[in-house]
Amino acid sequence: MALVGHADGLAEEGREDEARALFERAIASGVPEAVSEAKALLGAMLVSSGDVDGGRALVGEAVAAASPPGNGRALTVLGRVLQHLGDDAGAEAAWRAAATSGHPDRAPEAGLLLAELLLARADVDAAREAFQQVIDSGHLLYAPQAAHDLGLELLYTARDPQGAYAAWKSAVDSGHPEYGPLAGVHLGKLLHDGGDTESARRVWQWVVDSRHPVVGPEAAQNLRLTAPPKKGWFRRG
Repeated sequence: MALVGHADGLAEEGREDEARALFERAIASGVPEAVSEAKALLGAMLVSSGDVDGGRALVGEAVAAASPPGNGRALTVLGRVLQHLGDDAGAEAAWRAAATSGHPDRAPEAGLLLAELLLARADVDAAREAFQQVIDSGHLLYAPQAAHDLGLELLYTARDPQGAYAAWKSAVDSGHPEYGPLAGVHLGKLLHDGGDTESARRVWQWVVDSRHPVVGPEAAQNLRLTAPPKKGWFRRG
């Protein structure tokens, strides 16, 4: 699997010939999960290079090369390829299969992709369910991201501040360096608008302490704007 990871990194850097050679070595290994992942990633690389038919066929082989959870990544890649080709229904089916594959990383990733797809077509109840399943997975990356995104949907679309509070607090409590602070800024505003300025300021201070380059300064400004007035000396004339 390290070989597949190395090949994927080379492909991301645009070193496609080197990546292809490593993918083919992984395929030749005969290890089902390695074969599945290598074929999927090589297929996606072919699609992005213009060989849509060849790449799509290879990704299909990848899904069949291993049983769940070993084909979780292939299913996730299949969904991305199908969405890229304009087949949202196919992407949804692939991501639903990946989300229930039991793969510790790809199931939550696919669940998040599924939730975003459902949200984009305004299937909000199904999207919220998918987001919550990702949150419940406790995945170190995808659960905080899902909590952040669910909070936005719940507050600004569903007008559900309590649900948004629970989602954003989950992201903050995760301590994730990206989605924790992003959710924290929203959580602080929600608390402040609800009249709990003290709690809002604690959350904003946590965001400031995170040193997030984007929302850290925003939280610092919120702290300045909500600072209690300083006591001054009154001099009698």
